[in-house]
Amino acid sequence: MACVFAAMHPTRTRALIIWGCQARFVRAADYPWGITKAEEDARLAALAGQWPSREYVRTWGAGVGPEADDAVVDAILSRMQMAASPAAVVALEEMNRDGDIRDVLPAIRVPTLVMARDGDPITEPEAVRDLAARIPGARVRLFPGKTHYMGAPWLGIDPEPVYTAIEEFATGSSSPPSGERFLTTIAFFDLVASTVRATELGDRAWKELLDQHYRLAREALTGHRGTEIDSAGDGILATFEGPARAIQCLRAIARSDMELGLRIRAGVHVGEVERAGSAIRGINVHLAARIAAAAAAGEILVSSTVRDLCAGSGIQFGDRGLHALKGIAEPRELLVVVD
Repeated sequence: MACVFAAMHPTRTRALIIWGCQARFVRAADYPWGITKAEEDARLAALAGQWPSREYVRTWGAGVGPEADDAVVDAILSRMQMAASPAAVVALEEMNRDGDIRDVLPAIRVPTLVMARDGDPITEPEAVRDLAARIPGARVRLFPGKTHYMGAPWLGIDPEPVYTAIEEFATGSSSPPSGERFLTTIAFFDLVASTVRATELGDRAWKELLDQHYRLAREALTGHRGTEIDSAGDGILATFEGPARAIQCLRAIARSDMELGLRIRAGVHVGEVERAGSAIRGINVHLAARIAAAAAAGEILVSSTVRDLCAGSGIQFGDRGLHALKGIAEPRELLVVVD
């Protein structure tokens, strides 16, 4: 749609930035990329009977990435399930199947930047290059990563290189790093088996329960002087002034959720992060998310740094040994909070 708008309204378009797109997604005699129409029709028929599916979220639908944790996939799956009916999704995918903008692309006369990831489950690198080649003067940039997303903390993929490319394209230069780094306690938690509960309860009841979960979680954050940074699906990323305060907050959230029939898993780490507007970035953010992903239902896992900083707090920890965490170079010692 952006390409069509740019071609039809050049005086109203300053520039065009395209992410993760092909001129069409079904193979043709003069277009060797994508799958056949018969394959796409079969895929849509299966989707109509099973919406949403983990395969759809990981690969050709949402493109989260084949290596994404089940927890990430299920959180997005749950949100998609509440957002659209099977018929609506099939109609959307039929539109994508039938779309072909090749004839429009040569008419685009505005500065254009075409970008994608080279391992995108939705697009093919050569098809992305083909799209760019059809637009006069377009630039193309491919970034590493097996996901459709600009940034994917669940895979350790930082969006900053993409943002820099956009800034350079739009302004002609990139800003130097802000350098605003600070030490903080990073906590991440999400609900366990949320997709199962959503299916059992139905959309309306699940939404009401999720609203209660978020309300109680945010009350606990306020009471323990935590700062909510981001929320996705049924998880929250937050920062705290200290690790003991973070653990006490997570305990409070776990107790209130148990009264709702819900269980969380959580991870806590202390490290330097970089402030980016209202967000935070850096390897320590990814590490906290990975620690949470390693936790079982009802568990709060922490890094050895958190244990060391909680000395004298009265909080007890059990040893969980070394863990190889996805996207983290070295195995990390993890511990579980003991009630």
